[in-house]
Amino acid sequence: MQQEIIRPSSIIFKQGNYYARILADSIAAMPGPYSAKGSSRLVTMECCFPRFLLAEANTHRDKSRNSASSRAIPVEKRAEQVDTDPFVPIAFTKNKSGMQATETLEGVEGAQAAAIWRRIARQSAQAARDLAEIKTHKQHANRVCETYAWHTVVFSGTRWTNMFNLRTDKDAQPEMQIIAMLMKSAFEASRPRELYEGEWHLPYVWPEDAQLIAEIGEDGAAKLSIVRSAAVSFERQYAERTASQVLARFNDMMKLGHWSPFEHAAKVASRKEIDRYALFRRIEEDFDFERFVFDTHVSSRDDAEFQTRLESLGDDLVRARQDYLGSRGRTDQLIAPTEP
Repeated sequence: MQQEIIRPSSIIFKQGNYYARILADSIAAMPGPYSAKGSSRLVTMECCFPRFLLAEANTHRDKSRNSASSRAIPVEKRAEQVDTDPFVPIAFTKNKSGMQATETLEGVEGAQAAAIWRRIARQSAQAARDLAEIKTHKQHANRVCETYAWHTVVFSGTRWTNMFNLRTDKDAQPEMQIIAMLMKSAFEASRPRELYEGEWHLPYVWPEDAQLIAEIGEDGAAKLSIVRSAAVSFERQYAERTASQVLARFNDMMKLGHWSPFEHAAKVASRKEIDRYALFRRIEEDFDFERFVFDTHVSSRDDAEFQTRLESLGDDLVRARQDYLGSRGRTDQLIAPTEP
């Protein structure tokens, strides 16, 4: 049965150029212990915030993410953005010891700080143009604009509480507080769509894409989602594309190993896949396998005994760790019996 594509409600929270937009919000609807109540909610949102915050955002490693690239955006486009609409702090704060400021610069001092910031932003835009004029590649020319640029990022994740708590705290960077509050508001306003086994969570795929998806062919919706997620690098995620263009871009990404945009589209796993994953998670969290292998190797009288003792762990355990051990030269091969 073909999955129905539904546009998520237009949930977007904005403050000036800052925004957080829900692209897809899903939860697995499955019977038994894997019901929606206990399932992980997967949310994908597109955000815009000052470029200098990206390093802080990237510390939240439990999120899949793709973002606009200074290596991809034309120099003139970036310079024009910084020239006409640069990021300028809402308020400048007084210097003091420690990481958190407590007082703002008021009156003449505040106005001077904003004027200096805008002047340097204009100079940075002109510097980027000057570098481009002498044929400097954008991967270098655009860097001088980054402090003053607005930045687009797409995030996907199932764990948001820590990020919201940490980044909305009064001691967080003020600009980070703004985008974190917008993201939190969008998250709380959105309602996840229940998906069933084999159905897809598909950012950047809309109902009007039905014909394009059909022309793309097998897994067309997923391929379209992946290609549009990748296009965030160029800030062209909403650009129109033909089926042949989508397929060509998708195949190029596969060939070159550009895997990060593949992390936003996700399919609801089968019960069998979930059972196996749950077993692997339990092994990883509750069992120090590497220590067990080392101790077993030391205490075994010969290779035959070592192999026999490893086999007793069971088929699923062996397969779960076989690649891990092989990559570290622990053992050449593990052959295990079927788990009883």
